Amino acid sequence: RLVGALATLGGFAILAFMREPARQAAAGLDRGCSAIMTEFKEMVSYFRKPSFCVLITQACFGCVPWFALNYKTLFFQLGGISDSQASFIDVSSQIAGALGGLLGGLLGDRLERCSKSHGRPVVAQISVLSGIPVAWFIFKEQPPASCAFAYYLALLFILSLTATWCQSGVVWPILSQIVRSDRRATILAWATTF
Repeated sequence: RLVGALATLGGFAILAFMREPARQAAAGLDRGCSAIMTEFKEMVSYFRKPSFCVLITQACFGCVPWFALNYKTLFFQLGGISDSQASFIDVSSQIAGALGGLLGGLLGDRLERCSKSHGRPVVAQISVLSGIPVAWFIFKEQPPASCAFAYYLALLFILSLTATWCQSGVVWPILSQIVRSDRRATILAWATTF
């Protein structure tokens, strides 16, 4: 009930305070096979953009650690952390990841203002490089026996807070800049399929 009430309040707040910019109606929408061919041609045109190809290639490799981290709860349980503690660590990391996404977007915007060409790539580099030593300590170093829960909780919170900047601070903004404004939602949808 609480989540439903908060979602409803959020919807009304968005309706009251956010104005959607006026858009022109799309002229001559295709239907059926013609729509599929039009979308296919548009998708092929994205692959002619080097930035799109680099981002998609990076995403293919960049998602591997995140898929591996899906097993972190099992890792903690096998390492002697109780089920409730392991689930608390997992929930905390998800909350930190949400905050990290927000932080990544803010940092990406701020550094892009400082350097149009280098700001967002610097955010990605900081994000990835900050995650490497933290992941090392989580998975390669033995935690202190007396405080393994606190050790894993702190490290995974830091990892989730810092290693999540790439998508919101780099990938999505760059993708939305390399296409026409009427194709932004489509490019983001295609990017999430890879």
